[in-house]
Amino acid sequence: MEFIGILTLFVVLFLVLFYREFIFVSFNLEGAKATGTHTTFYNHLFFLLSGIFTVMILEGVGAIPVSLCSWV
Repeated sequence: MEFIGILTLFVVLFLVLFYREFIFVSFNLEGAKATGTHTTFYNHLFFLLSGIFTVMILEGVGAIPVSLCSWV
């Protein structure tokens, strides 16, 4: 459980630090490229953080059906 908490803090920290860049790259890719923003880096970082968050959610929610099946 501690590992999931640490990963959650890691994901939230990166989302807060790079919020403006993520929004800029997500909604205006051509404009971000024109201003010299490293769009490939921010796209890969965003997908990595999304993947980590998805795995964390699946681990947390996955325990619910297992516990319900053993309860029935």
